[in-house]
Amino acid sequence: MTCSCIGRMPRHDPAAGRALALWVCFGLVWAFAATGCGKKDLPVPPRREIPPAVQDLGYQMQGDVFKLTWSIPVQDATFGFPLAGFRVYRSKERAVESDCQNCPVRFAKAGEVLIREKEANKAAAPRMHFFQRLESGYRYVYKVRAYNVKGAESRDSNFIEFVYR
Repeated sequence: MTCSCIGRMPRHDPAAGRALALWVCFGLVWAFAATGCGKKDLPVPPRREIPPAVQDLGYQMQGDVFKLTWSIPVQDATFGFPLAGFRVYRSKERAVESDCQNCPVRFAKAGEVLIREKEANKAAAPRMHFFQRLESGYRYVYKVRAYNVKGAESRDSNFIEFVYR
């Protein structure tokens, strides 16, 4: 009696080989995903370069015209992108409605002051100006925020608060 399989290779099924390869790949991917690459934590947003805040916000009254003034904050190399301008925010409430001492102040954008290139390159910080006509009988609160060429805003400046009668 002779065996007919001696000297012959067993037949190989290509579909079974592909299935085995897929299972091995799936197992490796699962093993890496389950173990990860270390400690998992919350995602960290990209760091934004926050410009320096205005420190010396002041004002003058000229009749019913209000004039805000401030200097361009000094910007060193740690602040990244150059300043592009300032956004002026205002809260305006009737003087009789403004008696709530602990109520939040709601600001709206009142205007924008762009930094011209010649102002930005001066050695001495030039004074910036913002003018606005006021209505009597209102309580006003103003603040200014610097922003850079990428749009990132600084923290609030000091507040200017008064009642215009």
